[in-house]
Amino acid sequence: MQDTSAKLLAQLRDIRGLDPFPWWPIAPGWWFLLAFIIFAVSGFYFARSTFVRWRNARVWRDEAKKILSELKVDAKRPDKEKLASLGILLRKLAIRKHGRAVCAGLEGRDWLRWLSRHDPNGFDWERDGALIAESPYAPEEQVLRGVSLERMIRAVEGWVR
Repeated sequence: MQDTSAKLLAQLRDIRGLDPFPWWPIAPGWWFLLAFIIFAVSGFYFARSTFVRWRNARVWRDEAKKILSELKVDAKRPDKEKLASLGILLRKLAIRKHGRAVCAGLEGRDWLRWLSRHDPNGFDWERDGALIAESPYAPEEQVLRGVSLERMIRAVEGWVR
């Protein structure tokens, strides 16, 4: 009897469980879902960044238009201050449009030459806009010598558009 029970015990095997569930490769439905999620997230970020760029450009344009309209209307401010504000605004617009590395370091005649080359309306800054560069150093009574401030404001408006 022991002989038979030893034989029977030798024939017993452990219970074999299920194979582990494979994580990879995933089923095609999961691939489609994953692609859709990636597409939706990237589309959301692209649309958001485009909207933010558009909104920032609009805010800049509105702010520049506001400054220019204040310069046109404000009769109390001296011309020297108006020219300084106009020069600062023009520098900001040029940096915004062409980048800091291109035009931020320019000054004096180099700045005026660069403005003349890149002006959207072809305004001659070297001849007609020289006061932008010279006004900080000129005496108050000699600031506007036959040059129309309105004409320079209209030229800067061309940069805003």
